[in-house]
Amino acid sequence: MKLVEGRRLTGPNWMLRAPGAAIQVSYDEGDHHSWLCKTWKARIMAMTAALKWPLQTSLRMCNGGANYAFVAPIDQLNTAVEVAEWAVETHRYATTADARHHFKQAAAAEANPALRALSDFAWELDLPFLWDEDVVSLGFGQSCLCWPINDLPDPREVDSRRFAPIPVALITGTNGKTTTARLLTHMARCEGLHVGNTSTDGWSIDEHTIEEGDWTGPGAARKVLRNPRVEMAVLETARGGLLRRGLATNLASVAVVTNVSSDHLGEWGVDDLDDLAGAKLVVRRGLRPGGKLVLNAACPALVKGAYAADVFVPTVNLAWFSSDPKDRQFDQFLRTSEETATVRDGVLVYQRGQHREYVLALSEAKFTYGGAAEHNVENALAAILAARGLGLGWPAIREGLRTFASNPTDNPGRANMLQCNGGNVLLDFAHNAHGVQQIVKLAKALPAKRRLITLGQAGDRTDTDIAQLATIAHGLGADRYLLKETEHYLRGRPLGEVTGIMHKALTDAGVAESQIGVHMDEASAVTAAADWLQAGDLAVVLVHDSFSAALAQFKARGATST
Repeated sequence: MKLVEGRRLTGPNWMLRAPGAAIQVSYDEGDHHSWLCKTWKARIMAMTAALKWPLQTSLRMCNGGANYAFVAPIDQLNTAVEVAEWAVETHRYATTADARHHFKQAAAAEANPALRALSDFAWELDLPFLWDEDVVSLGFGQSCLCWPINDLPDPREVDSRRFAPIPVALITGTNGKTTTARLLTHMARCEGLHVGNTSTDGWSIDEHTIEEGDWTGPGAARKVLRNPRVEMAVLETARGGLLRRGLATNLASVAVVTNVSSDHLGEWGVDDLDDLAGAKLVVRRGLRPGGKLVLNAACPALVKGAYAADVFVPTVNLAWFSSDPKDRQFDQFLRTSEETATVRDGVLVYQRGQHREYVLALSEAKFTYGGAAEHNVENALAAILAARGLGLGWPAIREGLRTFASNPTDNPGRANMLQCNGGNVLLDFAHNAHGVQQIVKLAKALPAKRRLITLGQAGDRTDTDIAQLATIAHGLGADRYLLKETEHYLRGRPLGEVTGIMHKALTDAGVAESQIGVHMDEASAVTAAADWLQAGDLAVVLVHDSFSAALAQFKARGATST
């Protein structure tokens, strides 16, 4: 057994309901897995007892190894990681007694009784509490007060009445989370609220970006929740942050899981769809009692995961959506759930009990392309359910749906349609099988004389996954396929290997060599697509490296947003 890495879990997470420490290990051939697990747990039990820590452990097996975790005090997590690692690599200390002596000293040095006291105080009174390496805070938004972590107040001197939560939504899923979060933010702005939003593109207030980058972890959540201008928070919560650190808060009003499909498998102990569903459903642990969990009834992996995660409990209000009201699973939930959302006769419909609210015709929700963008129809349904859980009124919800646009301003990189010299360009970030499939469906529904698609993939996907992506793209029946390498995403593969796999998949499917172009970078593929485009054509340009550069290329040729 070899140690891969250790990490702090700073909030509710996939392994534990509370902060703690986790390690990932790999097994060597011939290792007795069961014995090694028992040995590690026995060492942890002995050491946590010596340190007077609570005993709560968790084990998850994965391909070629396992993830171990245990609960620890929030002010001693660095020591806890050391303990977790020592339980694998006992040779770090000459004897167990030496290890015990070291860990007692380390725990004492790291201890911050004032932090634990303030945390306990907040927990008992259900006060919003956030902490990191430097700052501790109570309250969200305007009521938030922050202190340096080494200069904390005595809870007895704190007036708990001044600290209040704000409506918070946690949005996750394999695809659609950014669009759903942005749409929900837009609805809240239509209500007149000041809204903080985190996403893979950056974090923003009132739809104005404060800082670009991937801000989907607990650090991003803290930035928004501590901002005094924020009256409502919509937090995109990605898989990476959930697995590496956990959630920042357990006082969310709403949590949404848009869908679960194959992506990033083999990372952080997530080997299959069941694991991925479990990891995504961690957001349920961020809900306050009585909070709403919004789930996609048309996603079999998510439905299965919901049953496995035991979300059918009185403390969670379940709300289900499906774009197909005749879906068998949705029909079951329609009869047993308090809230649902679906599409009937081309209209987005919300139902609570026996009351049906006909929200808006798809023809008026332009970002759904009249319903042709099925993935955005699902995102709209999820946002409607979440909006009601956040307390938004119907006028704001309807206005948000009407005015939210699938363009580079409102929703960059998500089904953005451009008109360029009489042709159309569909720009999108789709990079996994489910995402590309949805874009192909949309593109097939759009009129065009000729069709083109650019396609690439990161090198850390399996050969099978890469080939599958090309097979899905072939479903477009395109006249031209432009395969591209993305230098920043080679991830161990030589240049040309990914495009070679996709090229073979296309020719095996019957695509002629003359229909395929291969490019060693994204920029040249985008240029080739722009050169190819003529009046009446449709170019589906899937970007990974630089959306802004691709957009600039087309704008330089006179492209405008529709």
